[in-house]
Amino acid sequence: MSLKIFLGVKRLSDELLSFLLDHRLEPLLDEKVQMTTDAFSFKKVDARGCLSEKPNVVVIELERPSPEGNEYEQLVALEPDQVMLLLWAIKNHREVVPVVELKDLETVLEEVKKSGDVPLQLRRRFALKALHRVIQLLSSIERRLSDVFFIKDWESLALKKLGNLGNYSLFSEEEGWNVPPEFSIDVALTVHYLSLLPEGSSVFVREWAPIHAAVDGSLPEDKDGVLGLKGEYRKDEGYKFVVARKIPEGVQGLEIRNFKALERGMLAFGHFLLLREVVQENDFAAALACHPVFNSAVLVREGRLISSFTHFDEERVKTDLLERMGGFDGVEVAFNFELDEGFVATLKERGARRVIFLDSRGIWRRR
Repeated sequence: MSLKIFLGVKRLSDELLSFLLDHRLEPLLDEKVQMTTDAFSFKKVDARGCLSEKPNVVVIELERPSPEGNEYEQLVALEPDQVMLLLWAIKNHREVVPVVELKDLETVLEEVKKSGDVPLQLRRRFALKALHRVIQLLSSIERRLSDVFFIKDWESLALKKLGNLGNYSLFSEEEGWNVPPEFSIDVALTVHYLSLLPEGSSVFVREWAPIHAAVDGSLPEDKDGVLGLKGEYRKDEGYKFVVARKIPEGVQGLEIRNFKALERGMLAFGHFLLLREVVQENDFAAALACHPVFNSAVLVREGRLISSFTHFDEERVKTDLLERMGGFDGVEVAFNFELDEGFVATLKERGARRVIFLDSRGIWRRR
């Protein structure tokens, strides 16, 4: 297989140029590519014009829309010609390999070097990945324009599988975070909590549940999990992964300026689609109870998480809570599902200072 590559990237960096030269590649360049050097010249064509060149690998890095911004700032990320070319490559993936990440181009080159062609199953994977990326771009623009236009009649989701939990698969909207797979679920959950918690709060997540949280931003002694801080993480304390507005260089983590713009929570798929709507509430305990998948109960005292219980079954959450906790003296107990008055009375009798729960209409109730 003789490679004829169309390269539609925003910028031809020195690193990418070295990669192309090392592999003796002379790609067709999108005429909009920004060059960092004029020492080498490749043939430039527009996205539509490249069809006549009959490329067999199409590399398109779709620009991600701004998490915020006006109508123009959202639509500027939409390049119709690039989208059209990528869809053409997807449709013809048996003859044309669609690539949406440069690291996948290296995989293509390795396969061609090894066997002389790109296996059909890999072509199918790249085609689905490219189709997902197109849908993701369009759904992101649609959602953000719906905020700008104040029109909320449609919601499109493009989700990526994070992992499995029993018979369920957990999905989240991919935002190009480049998070290691072993942390992906807990990072998604950490971002979810930080979008709801007050400024300056901390949360520590492990195995799909909050283990520690504090309204004053204090950090847990346990390091084996994902730490979230709604503020700046100033010094490396040895946590496995950190999510914060700013993190020191060399720390494995994710910097997010605007948690509200990126949080989409998680969805659980089994035989049914389970989508839990998060009810906004300016309350520390209620925010921690808002697990986006599970039924959840949390115990909070003086702005700190004492314990949490999560399960798909509401009754299991309530049973575990009563069996494992001896008493609730001075504690706030919050649930993300409806309680009957008898159960609320039991908690109050055992010392709960306040019981918070969602009623059948999605309104927070306090007893």
